[in-house]
Amino acid sequence: SHWVRDEAQSGRERGCLVPLTIDGTQPPLGFRQFQTIDVSAWQGGADAPEAVRIVAAVTGQNTSTVRTPPPAKKLARVSRRTWLAGGAVACAAAGTGAWYSGLLGSGDGSTISMAVLPFASLSAGEEQQWFSNGLSNELRAALTRNPRLRVSAPASSSVSEGGDDLEIARKLGVGHILRGSVQRAGQTVRISAELLKSKDGVVRWAESYDRDLTDVFAVQTEIAQTVALALVAEIAGDSEASRSVQDQRLVGGTENVAAYDAYLRGRALYELSSGEASDRAALAQFDAAIAADARYAAAHAMRSTMLASVANSTSQPVEVRSLYAQAITAAQEAIRLEPKLAQAHLALGFARNNGQLDRKSAFPHYQRARELAPGDADVLRAAAVFHAYGAEQQLAGQLIEQVLKLDPLNARAFRTAGFVAYFQRDNVLTVQRMERALALNPELASAHYAIGTARYLQGSFAAALASFQAESVPLFKLTGVALTEQAKGRSAPARAAFDQLVSQYGAAALYQQAQVLAQWGQSDEAMAALTKAVAGFDPGTLFAPNDPLLDPLRTAPGFARLLSGLSA
Repeated sequence: SHWVRDEAQSGRERGCLVPLTIDGTQPPLGFRQFQTIDVSAWQGGADAPEAVRIVAAVTGQNTSTVRTPPPAKKLARVSRRTWLAGGAVACAAAGTGAWYSGLLGSGDGSTISMAVLPFASLSAGEEQQWFSNGLSNELRAALTRNPRLRVSAPASSSVSEGGDDLEIARKLGVGHILRGSVQRAGQTVRISAELLKSKDGVVRWAESYDRDLTDVFAVQTEIAQTVALALVAEIAGDSEASRSVQDQRLVGGTENVAAYDAYLRGRALYELSSGEASDRAALAQFDAAIAADARYAAAHAMRSTMLASVANSTSQPVEVRSLYAQAITAAQEAIRLEPKLAQAHLALGFARNNGQLDRKSAFPHYQRARELAPGDADVLRAAAVFHAYGAEQQLAGQLIEQVLKLDPLNARAFRTAGFVAYFQRDNVLTVQRMERALALNPELASAHYAIGTARYLQGSFAAALASFQAESVPLFKLTGVALTEQAKGRSAPARAAFDQLVSQYGAAALYQQAQVLAQWGQSDEAMAALTKAVAGFDPGTLFAPNDPLLDPLRTAPGFARLLSGLSA
């Protein structure tokens, strides 16, 4: 491959090239004037003739006297495929020692870190970017399934767009990056990929593929397996590396190009997340994917996700219940088609929990999603929120810490971490994490509200009011203003904000009404609003078990019984 030729050329120019052949093949043209050491029969012994010749040749390149190496312990055998990918190549001897020592596995269950950066689109028209981004996300999902790899999440990896890849990798704290490009013309696709060390930018593996679009699925699998094989061998040895790539193919996929095309378009709209319009457009694409391949489990799972998202955007109770019922059906179909699809279990758990307030039936699906995708930041983030709603505060904290390691540049990850801290009643940490979220994305919704609530609970009413006033979501802004103005002794503006909350949102804001009324000391009215919220399956009531704003109601008659269905 080109990168091996470049490395060999550098070694030749520096006078430190010792070519080895691992299967007897001649070196490429331009390197045949060097004597090549045949190591095709070498079994890895440090005192074998091949090893003696290698050490003598390397020593001869660096000193005037060739020395015979002293006896050494026998070294573990290293896979030739892992050591020098791509067949018989010339290897710059100066780097051989580091390569070899890096491939001897530690066997300690450790992991190696990497990020999959968004693949560049070389196709005509920016509208093709969805295809290249989709491909990189599919590769990331496949690599995440390998327990030996710690793969940064999509949101943090995507920050690299328009920036320096190696610098972003260092910010992510990963040792390697996989990047590439995609060029699509009709039914033909060219995919180029390369694996680099983030420390120095050295290319460890590179390849290009010119394939018919129907072969893109095989290319994805090949890239994922090659990268995993090369990286896992560093920490676990060749045999473990080989075992670890047996399950690199994505579950719940398709081999139908039209279905895949629609699925990637839907994912692009899902990632856009600009509101109900984009959510409904994404839903239409997943419907199209299912129409092309009814057994496309991942499309059914994403259809469920989008139905739930649309349900969260509407204030019509009848439509909300209908959408969540459809979401549950879609998720169940995805699980029937592919029981090992983590996204399907996550979708069903969310629909059960948020749409039916049925925490008990949602619990096993969140648990299963974590088992199936232990390195997926989105799965862990969703599970952290779920457990923060209940009594598993310690588990929620552990999960969100994993998320922040996998997704350290994602504002939404820090927002979730802020809410986990809020449910843990740690107001200082709530503010710190929400401020970090806003530093990453100043337009992030509900972060100012969380900061305002934490300041309110600390008694810093002026700072709380300023945060509430900065909140972009009117529902949360009005709630916060009503709370804080009353705490400051300003009843008129407090009542005005509350009345606007009721008139503008009605039944969709019953939970927020309960929060305000509870803090105002109107327990009976607060309990009445909360009872209606639970009866109407208001997702806001999921906050109730751990919401400090409802503390004045915790000794009220019927409160514990009202919330009994929200605990597993």
